[in-house]
Amino acid sequence: MQMNRQQRRWNPIRIHWAIKGYHRYRIKPSRDVCLTLIPEANNRCDPNAIGVHVPQVLPPQLATQQWETRDGPREAETLRGAMVGHVPANLCGGFLTLRTMGLVHGHIRARVSGQARPSRNAPPAAQYQRGRGPGHDQAGGGAELPCYYTLTVERAQLRRVMAVFEQYVPRHELQRFRV
Repeated sequence: MQMNRQQRRWNPIRIHWAIKGYHRYRIKPSRDVCLTLIPEANNRCDPNAIGVHVPQVLPPQLATQQWETRDGPREAETLRGAMVGHVPANLCGGFLTLRTMGLVHGHIRARVSGQARPSRNAPPAAQYQRGRGPGHDQAGGGAELPCYYTLTVERAQLRRVMAVFEQYVPRHELQRFRV
């Protein structure tokens, strides 16, 4: 099947990472739902924070599913708009910079890809700590949900986009990006 000009113009980027804060919110959405990312400019810990939420509108086939929550299974419809967790700090910086530069087409979405797990690289009993400035996430505690973040960028701007991520994401972590 041949792609038309419009399809060739855009390039999806898929980032295998995690939703932080599962230990606090404990909502495990279906892998079939695209979660909504909402900037939190008034977040007292980090003005660049981006929350990950259950979408306000769910497809009918997902609305009646039972999702795991801290209070036991609940129907997905009752969780519309609920906070699932946060985008890791270093990805927040990249996402917000790309938005400001006008390099992202449409929405950035998240989709759960696995079971909740302890925060990777976290020492036992550690607390999550955010680096100052445009730094990177520091090893912390708590649980996270593995996920894929997906954004679409103009193919001609791909090098610029990856250069932005290189400012926020440690070089060895760029292997998580599928272009």
